[in-house]
Amino acid sequence: MPRNVRITTDEMVEIKQYATNEKKSHTWFLRVMVLRGLESYKRELAFKSR
Repeated sequence: MPRNVRITTDEMVEIKQYATNEKKSHTWFLRVMVLRGLESYKRELAFKSR
């Protein structure tokens, strides 16, 4: 299911460069970054609830 994300032009250039370095698509890279962010956020919530 497609989703829209607000990305600046400079951010998109950086995303595409990282994706190219990994030999992956920019959409793959964005998905990985979102998933990493979610995991980080969950860890923060768990730490705060102690």
